[in-house]
Amino acid sequence: MSNEKNLKPASLSNYRAQCFVGQFIQVKCENLNWVRTKCRVLYQAFIAYFEKMHGCPCPISETFFGRELTRRGIMSERTTAARYRVGIALKSVQAEEKRKREEAYNEIIKEMTTGKGGK
Repeated sequence: MSNEKNLKPASLSNYRAQCFVGQFIQVKCENLNWVRTKCRVLYQAFIAYFEKMHGCPCPISETFFGRELTRRGIMSERTTAARYRVGIALKSVQAEEKRKREEAYNEIIKEMTTGKGGK
């Protein structure tokens, strides 16, 4: 964290919080354009990850977490039932769905390039 030297105390805590959110995204999430994940599910996974990694309660609010996702370009979408984040998924939750979609995508590409399909 070489940028820490030039920050004031309040900015330093925000900087560290941003780093924690970024680390969570890098380790526990994957970018999938076609998926929507409930905001609450992401935040709860973040809390569990933070507490496991740091051994203390997570001091980062759900509001800050959401703002940080937006700052990183992960947009939200609201329905009457819930709020979602678009294009991000937890790795363990969405792995099988991703695999199936990738297989279908590869089959379509193969069909387009050979004109025969995958048979």
